[in-house]
Amino acid sequence: MNKENPIALVNRPTPNSDWNRFHDALLEAIKNIGAPYFRVTREMADPIGRERAYCYELYYRLRDYLPGDFAYTLHGEIDKAGHAHVIQMLGLGKRPNPDFVVHKPSHGGAEANLAVIEVKLSETGIKPIRRDLRKIRRFMTRLGYQHGIMLLFGSQNPADLPRLGQIEALWHRADGEEPIPSKYGRFS
Repeated sequence: MNKENPIALVNRPTPNSDWNRFHDALLEAIKNIGAPYFRVTREMADPIGRERAYCYELYYRLRDYLPGDFAYTLHGEIDKAGHAHVIQMLGLGKRPNPDFVVHKPSHGGAEANLAVIEVKLSETGIKPIRRDLRKIRRFMTRLGYQHGIMLLFGSQNPADLPRLGQIEALWHRADGEEPIPSKYGRFS
């Protein structure tokens, strides 16, 4: 892993914290997502970005880069709709299924909830991105997740992101490249 990477220096509370270990693994996994998962080829049509294909590959790569003694579990699109505490904190009828959560299942509190991540194609309109930012924010403020990440992938420069606050935004512009961090909601 590239320890000189300025992206990896974001939100670094301690040199060997679980967050740093996870964040380093995430950046390495993103960088190593290959072209077939970044843009899905189709018969007689141009390749297209598909969130699900990208997320499955990210999950696979991330599991590969996380250390064996990592204290948290990575779950993809885990359905929290029937979880009593989630219903109490977010409201009945909500179907909050973040793309990824990094947590200690069956444990409560902020120490058990490390990160919540949403992934969107960079060409996606601003409304779905805002909806995902609200979901991340709710998981952080109401359920105690320590970190939130909005990950955008695709060649088109994403729209300016509103009110990121404590949410980290990354743009994965092309396969084989490191993600670009947002500065004040903009990618440049």
